[in-house]
Amino acid sequence: MTEYPLGTVPWAQPPHIKFLSKPTKAVLMHTLEDTSALKSPDIDQEHIHIIDGNAVYHALHVPDLTGTFGELTSRIFCALPKVAKVHFLTENYREDSIKSLERIPREESQTFTVQGSSTKVPKVWKMFLMNGENKKQLAEFLLYEWQQDYHALMLLKRKVYFACDHQCFVLSNCDGKATDSSPVPYLVSSHEETDTLLILHAIYCEH
Repeated sequence: MTEYPLGTVPWAQPPHIKFLSKPTKAVLMHTLEDTSALKSPDIDQEHIHIIDGNAVYHALHVPDLTGTFGELTSRIFCALPKVAKVHFLTENYREDSIKSLERIPREESQTFTVQGSSTKVPKVWKMFLMNGENKKQLAEFLLYEWQQDYHALMLLKRKVYFACDHQCFVLSNCDGKATDSSPVPYLVSSHEETDTLLILHAIYCEH
């Protein structure tokens, strides 16, 4: 006997509602954490860390966000694990995606233009993140800033794989002076959400 009802129409999109119905994904994560005997290992230089960029954005301490976007880029970089290899993943946005249907009923804030490193961070950070275009701009700006030579020392003897807008670039530095940025063809992906994109990056790490 089945535990869940079966029908001709998927319960994710029943005919009596207008938009997609979805469960809370965090419930699965909490269940796995509660039932797992494994613990997070201590940070080691040999470990490769895959980071959900959007989770980092939401974890920022709001009262401290009073500076500029230039300061914010350095702050986010310094929050990355101090290891030799880090994968920083951001979401991709497509207008023709089924995810667009999911975003329609959400409250959305106005589009904020990030004009440069001196642009002030908006006072209401949560509202800023409620706009997909804002998060796309932020990811592109982070990538641009981290590619600049004035961030070279932070990348010394490290590699940061940055997934942004279906592409991926590996940022590295050998002398503390010039930052190298190279595309990674294997990590080009049409996956929209980081929680599926990270599977591709995990497979890449195994090779």
